[in-house]
Amino acid sequence: MRLNRNLRRFSQPLSIITCTDKLIQNDPGFVELSLERLGENFDLDDFVYAIKANQTVKHVCFSGTFVRELQPDQWKTMLEAVGHLSTLEELQIWCSTIPIGVFRKTIECAKVLRKVYFFRITLSGTQAEFDEFAATLKDHPSLRDFRIGGFQTSDENIILDSVVEAFAEMPALEVVSLQLTGFHESVPFSGNSLARLFQSESLSDLYLSRLGLVAEHFDVIVRGMTENENLRVLDLFGNNINNEHVVSMAEALAHNTGLETLVLPCPAEDLSVESCKAISQALQVNKTLVTLNLPRSILTDEGLTHIAEGLTVNTTLKKIEVGVSKSIGGKGTDALEEMLEKNYELQRLVVSSAEKGVKEKVEFYMRLNEVGRGSLLRDGKATREQWVEMLSTVTNDLDCLFYFISMNPALCQFANTQGADVIVTEEFRPKRRHTIELGNYNSVEDEANKLKAKPRRASAF
Repeated sequence: MRLNRNLRRFSQPLSIITCTDKLIQNDPGFVELSLERLGENFDLDDFVYAIKANQTVKHVCFSGTFVRELQPDQWKTMLEAVGHLSTLEELQIWCSTIPIGVFRKTIECAKVLRKVYFFRITLSGTQAEFDEFAATLKDHPSLRDFRIGGFQTSDENIILDSVVEAFAEMPALEVVSLQLTGFHESVPFSGNSLARLFQSESLSDLYLSRLGLVAEHFDVIVRGMTENENLRVLDLFGNNINNEHVVSMAEALAHNTGLETLVLPCPAEDLSVESCKAISQALQVNKTLVTLNLPRSILTDEGLTHIAEGLTVNTTLKKIEVGVSKSIGGKGTDALEEMLEKNYELQRLVVSSAEKGVKEKVEFYMRLNEVGRGSLLRDGKATREQWVEMLSTVTNDLDCLFYFISMNPALCQFANTQGADVIVTEEFRPKRRHTIELGNYNSVEDEANKLKAKPRRASAF
């Protein structure tokens, strides 16, 4: 057994006796209990008594190793006892089997519980026990975050409609994450229960990953995206989707004013041109989306061109992930480059599967956006002092430095008219003491003309 105390800078193994004593003593520094191994001299009765007497522990984590060392009846007793911790706010259980009937009692007792996180677990019980659990769950006053990162039921015939509908009725619930392990051949809840979930007034983050969603679920999701303005995050990663539903979701996104993060799965046949066009049109009108992920998509020239058009107009998106074919042609890369030059807001653009040159171009423009080029170029009204300050921030990046000087050649002045090397202006030089050799010219006008005639391209190109 290992005890983690988040009011100290370290954690140390404690014997079961020491841990039991600290529970009883209500040590104010003892707020996080991580149960990894059973250890020697374990006495279940003493430990359960200590848990029920404790008034300091807020976070409890059961590892799969600890649970497997217990007999099934001992695990049930331990799980039910944890619910009696009057200060319990977070419960984590890893790689274990959870009897849903016993967990119902835990939920019923833990009145201040805020977060439940299960990972790679099996939920066991009868259909009646799952329905009773749902009835208890929907009345919980404080539970805000319920995540099951990989689960299966011991009986694949179990239907979870009552549980999903309970999520919809919970007054404080903000985050729901459901992800199957692959044991089930089909999603264990219907489109009707999912529709109830989209009607929740408190839910803000919804993760529905690897659930095997089918057409009836995607139809519900499209309606939900159109009608629900409370949802901020919608993650559908790992589901099988077709391009028809991608188009429908993009059309819904065009009318949505709440979503900030959207993760769409990639159709087996990759994103069609129609899907890319619909996404592009949505990006041109949507004003709230900050993150859009299209993982494992492979865009064609035409598809990338459409996406680039949407990103050229969009001014709110900060992060986007797309897949680009290594054989992408000049039309696609030209559209991408044009968009990158005009979009000052993107902070992260992931182009998986793309050739090295494409990735380097993206990286270069993301660096420019990171240092704030939009503040200089957006309206063309930046002062000379602002330009100089920008140069001061990029002196360790020659590509970015050259970019800004090529945007405003007047920042350079010449030492004399005898062909001396160009030096940085006096107002810039004292800050970093750098000299930039761009060539031998006699005037600012000549320099500007030469830059236009023979621009020094950044190494990313």
